[in-house]
Amino acid sequence: MAREDYKMRCARCGVEAMRSELQLSYDCQGIPFRLVCSKCLDEIDDIGYDGQYYDSNDECIDYDY
Repeated sequence: MAREDYKMRCARCGVEAMRSELQLSYDCQGIPFRLVCSKCLDEIDDIGYDGQYYDSNDECIDYDY
């Protein structure tokens, strides 16, 4: 069964595009972050990652933090 293509908005600029045209951006750790259009992906590639840089000091896995 083929998956239908549908319209979505770019998570960065808000332009409407078909889902198949949007691509995943990645954060500074290489984790998939959000779906963006090709124009925004080109801008993100200039930086190298999507969003703000973070490291292990920014993460909290303790429930009582």
